[in-house]
Amino acid sequence: MDASTPLFDVSLPLYQQQMNKDLVMNVYIDGKWGSYRHLPLDSCATVTVPHAWVNIMTPGDLSSIKWLEGNIDPERFVSVFLSNSGYSFAHLSDW
Repeated sequence: MDASTPLFDVSLPLYQQQMNKDLVMNVYIDGKWGSYRHLPLDSCATVTVPHAWVNIMTPGDLSSIKWLEGNIDPERFVSVFLSNSGYSFAHLSDW
């Protein structure tokens, strides 16, 4: 919750107006009301490549995360340790 936001009190207009909307969940951040949503994504085609990595194309914007194909050829670089990963995660504070 915003540090500048008053403690919850149903008599305050800030909260009364939002409660009158009869929404399941309300999130108040940076002076704006919103919510958290779970939106299933369309399935993606699976592509197998010898080397790939993850990058956030716009720093601080997790919606810009992309898997990128690398240029390491495991046949040429036998001393390089490559791991197999089907999933990856990133925390915004890490970027």
